Amino acid sequence: MQNSNYRNKTKTIKIKRLYRGLASIRDYVVNEIISRKLDLIIKCGNEKMFIPNKMIYLKGKRSNQVCTSKFNNKTYVLIDFIFRGDKTNPNQTLLQFGGVI
Repeated sequence: MQNSNYRNKTKTIKIKRLYRGLASIRDYVVNEIISRKLDLIIKCGNEKMFIPNKMIYLKGKRSNQVCTSKFNNKTYVLIDFIFRGDKTNPNQTLLQFGGVI
């Protein structure tokens, strides 16, 4: 029961690959997660990283380059997170904030 309740309070973002150890997420996605007061889970391959809502602004670094979507011409900036995932036990990653962030 607690797991389903927990899932409603998180947003999982799946990324295909890292760039120099960074996970890049579009700014409007991050802003939506923060405004809805959700925690962020970034998944890359078999690894997951958990970031509590209050720490998203502190952990993310905003890039200076403005990008344009090729699908809807919407402009965005990427927010980079240093990815420190846990591939040994993904469930444990959700419990240990200190070792993951």
